[in-house]
Parts: sequence; structure tokens; C-alpha cells
Amino acid sequence: MTPVQLWLPTFFGGVARPGLRRDMQRLFRTRTTENVMWSVPGWAGPPRWTQEGAGVSCLIGDTLECVRILHVGVNGAVVGPAAAAFPGLSVVGMLDAWLDGDFTRLAPCDPGQRLRVKMPHPVNGGVALVEAEVTLPGANFFPITHVGDERVFAQWPPRPDMPATVSPEMESASSSADAPDRSLRLRLAWLAPFDELQPLVISPDDVLARDKMRLIADASGGDCARARAQAMTEAREWVSEGQASLNEVWLQPIIAGEGEQGALIAIEARYRVSAGSLEQAYKNIELRARLSALIPVTRAWGVPGLMWALLLDRLSVARPYRTCERCGALIAGRGHKRFCSAADNAGCFRARKAEDKRRGRARESARR
Repeated sequence: MTPVQLWLPTFFGGVARPGLRRDMQRLFRTRTTENVMWSVPGWAGPPRWTQEGAGVSCLIGDTLECVRILHVGVNGAVVGPAAAAFPGLSVVGMLDAWLDGDFTRLAPCDPGQRLRVKMPHPVNGGVALVEAEVTLPGANFFPITHVGDERVFAQWPPRPDMPATVSPEMESASSSADAPDRSLRLRLAWLAPFDELQPLVISPDDVLARDKMRLIADASGGDCARARAQAMTEAREWVSEGQASLNEVWLQPIIAGEGEQGALIAIEARYRVSAGSLEQAYKNIELRARLSALIPVTRAWGVPGLMWALLLDRLSVARPYRTCERCGALIAGRGHKRFCSAADNAGCFRARKAEDKRRGRARESARR
């Protein structure tokens, strides 16, 4: 797979808010080797410092945000802050879970709730993380369209004669002043395997991005090239080109996925540098210079950005999705593949094998 530099926000999902988009560009321009970057309105402290061995920076921003910067290697291994939130420290299987999983939930919330979060604060020429109260926005307003049996349906846009939505977060927020006093106060939440990766506030735009990916993946079985072109158009707000060092996107993921011995073998194979340990290898001046070289990488914002990057990578090698003839789930693989494999959906795979055995026994009994 193509290496990915993942910018994982802590507080807010989505990418459409103007203040956030400006801060994203500021962060992209400023980053050198930091693992954590903050944007804080009115920041008056130092621009960079070290915290628990990790490089941290902070700039004056329009919005409050803390972004953790991770890297995904060609082996799918994830390194960096919050890497432990990925199952098996890897992105393998996560795209399929994103496309096929039912992990989005609505949870009750108090729009005026003040959360206590740790924020950087200048202290005696340095920086300390101190608890502060933050009020999270809850301006989105999705009108109820109809009520069914034990279920309430809401949608955006609320009427079919309205323009197709581009950012339900921004469009519905403009109507929030018209929200009735008696409203359902709900907030989006994710279940595993994305629960540890979600920001404090998930945007409706995050869910819209997933729905678009599902439609594109479903269409890729008929025309993979057209599906990829559509994916590139839809992903442009989430995915861009960035830079990262070879150490970040090549060596560190090998260490995470294959251990020290695997990394030493890779170093010797690629650079003809033989060493008994990584500590010894890093003492090689020429190797350090090569590992610090910057190369282009796919830069993805948030979990939706990562999923767009993974989907584009899959479609770029003409691996379209098809639909399992048994359960209807999206599957990837060879062109003649018709059903879920054990890796796609273990439950569907076992059930189909059991059905095959029953049919086999029935045919055998009919021949007797």
C-alpha cells in the first residue's frame, strides 16, 4: 500500500468549517518533525517544545484543535501518537470495516455541556498541560421528516427540491436558529474499531464521507477507473500531498510490524549497511542522512481521510469491490469472486460452508 501520513484531530471532525480549513493550512505549512500540533486562539507561549519525548508545537489559530501525526507504512503498520488505538497497530482490515460496518450511533448530549480537557499553557518560559473547560458546539439541526414504528427519521437536506448536500454540518448549522425548543439533543458516536480514533465531536460530514465511499466501492465492480476518478473528486478536501522522512514512513513501520531484526534486514537489503542493533545502525552518519530525507506521501485528515486514502490505493491497482451474493456485503478480490471469504466476513463464510455441506448431504441422500 501507499504510505500515509495521518493527521488525527482530537476535538472536532469534519473539514468544512472555514476556521478549521485555515488552521489546517497553517499546520501543514508549519510542521517539521513534530508528533503533536496544537492550534489555540490567542496562543502566547513558545512555538515548540518537547513533551514526554515527543516533539510538540502550537500556533495561533482560529479554532482549538490538537492533532496527532501518525504514519502508516507499506506493510500497514501504524506508528506515532495514538497508534495503540488501531487494532493490532495496523490499518489492515479497517477499510472493509468502514465500508461494511454498522458502527455509527446516536447518543444523548447536553449542548451546553462543558468538558474538561488538557490544554497547553505557558508556564515560566515553558509549557504545561493544564485542565480547562471547553464548551463543544452543538449547532447542527436535522429536522424530523417522519415518524415510523418506534423510530424517528431525520435527514439533510429535508426536502427533495433542495440542492444536494455538500457539507451537512455547515448547511444544517445555518438553520439551527430555527430549531424548536423541544428537540432531540443527540451527538454522533462510533463503536469499535473506530471508537478510540473518533474526535470528541463527530461531524455529520464524517458520516456523509463514509456513505459516499460505500456508493463508490459498490460502483467499482462495474467500472473501476470511473469509480477511482469519482473517489479522487470526493476525497480532495480530506486528502492532499505531504512530505515525511523515510524514517517515519519506511523504517519505523517496519520496526513496529516486524521488530528490530526485520528492520536490520531491511536496512541491509536497501542500503547495504550491516549492523548488530538499531542503535548501532543509527550511528551510521550516511544512513541517518538517508533516513532523514523527505519524500512525498499521501496526507490524510482524520479517520475519513485515512479511509479515502486506503480506498484510492485499492482502486488504483484495479481491485474493485463486488457484492457477496449471499449476504450483500462489499467484498474485494479476484474478478470471479462471488462470496465472502473468511477474511471478508467469517460469519457469512462459515454459514455458506455449512449450507454447502447440507446441500451435499441432501444430494447424496437423493442418489441413494
